[in-house]
Amino acid sequence: MPADRAFLTGLLHGIGHFYLMVRAATDGAVVYDETLAALAASRHPAIGAAVLEKWAFDAGMRETVASQNQHGRSPRSKADLTDVLIAGTVLATALLEDRSALTRCAGVNAFDALGLGSADQAAVLKHTELNLGALRAALGA
Repeated sequence: MPADRAFLTGLLHGIGHFYLMVRAATDGAVVYDETLAALAASRHPAIGAAVLEKWAFDAGMRETVASQNQHGRSPRSKADLTDVLIAGTVLATALLEDRSALTRCAGVNAFDALGLGSADQAAVLKHTELNLGALRAALGA
């Protein structure tokens, strides 16, 4: 799959969260509290897909965004964009929570579809951690 398509999908996968935050801020005194955060966590993929439909993005990208939380979806004969997005978001969460624990990755079929075993997952996290460190250093953060 084209890298630019995967990159754009990754950038837009959380647009449903952003939409909810903007709507909450423009509808008066609504605050982005725990209730709204829980709603966003469960519904943001569907809301994001609706936003992408409104913006005339293709059906494949909309379906990928809508399916991003389906970690147990049936394996495909060939990895697809949804597998890439699922694997990326699961690894990003693992990086934020605990860099050494990959328990989040267990049972996520996208890793099998992509041929990424636990050693590969650990290598991706290490590479990402090093790149983030270099970026922080460059930005003086």
